[in-house]
Amino acid sequence: MKKQAALLFFILSIVYCSWAQDYFSIALYKVNVRINKDATLDIDETIDIHFTQERHGIVRRIPIRFAVQQLPSEVDKLLWEMEPGTFLNTTISMVDVSKREFLVRTEGDFKVVRIGSANKFVNGDQQYKIHYRVLNAIMFFENHAELCLNIIGDGWPTTIDKVSYRVELPDSLPGIPDYFVSTGLTGSTTKSTIGMWQGTNVLYGSTPQKLSAKEGVTVGIKFPKEFLTK
Repeated sequence: MKKQAALLFFILSIVYCSWAQDYFSIALYKVNVRINKDATLDIDETIDIHFTQERHGIVRRIPIRFAVQQLPSEVDKLLWEMEPGTFLNTTISMVDVSKREFLVRTEGDFKVVRIGSANKFVNGDQQYKIHYRVLNAIMFFENHAELCLNIIGDGWPTTIDKVSYRVELPDSLPGIPDYFVSTGLTGSTTKSTIGMWQGTNVLYGSTPQKLSAKEGVTVGIKFPKEFLTK
């Protein structure tokens, strides 16, 4: 069952890699999102990459500042009365990369995670496991709260053979909430995923076909007003 939630046109999870497409491709991009009761997100990413040339590693860029776009007139105003042309700031913390050397720094509007060693090259099949926490990602409205998250951002300059995602809520809801899953280029509302609910607290799914370069996957879920704490 698919219901349409109000789509907020800002990017929450753009990712980039620092090389041309010829150097690598992504076989599987797996994302697990745990929504906590305090409205923070714990995100775990597993990225299976195939390098065709030797490289030191990858660069993962996570946006932390977003321009607020014009919302449709029928959408509730934000509780803090944000207007188009203003900015939303999120905070990224608890960054960790399993069994890899990494460096985290803030560069402009991004939290940048540089993974790899300057003294070591990698080639062929490599797997990267990244964890981080996001604060201020849930949007609170007058009558509800909402998550709009790019599970896969539209910054990858290469193909992704398959995406697997899982979004876990802190508690079960009375019924399946309003939600959407979209795929494609920025602004796309096309649904090209296989997804379903496990009870009323876990949304999971995958892409049945390869994503082209610059294509992403966005998930939106609408919650009752008191479901999360602000």
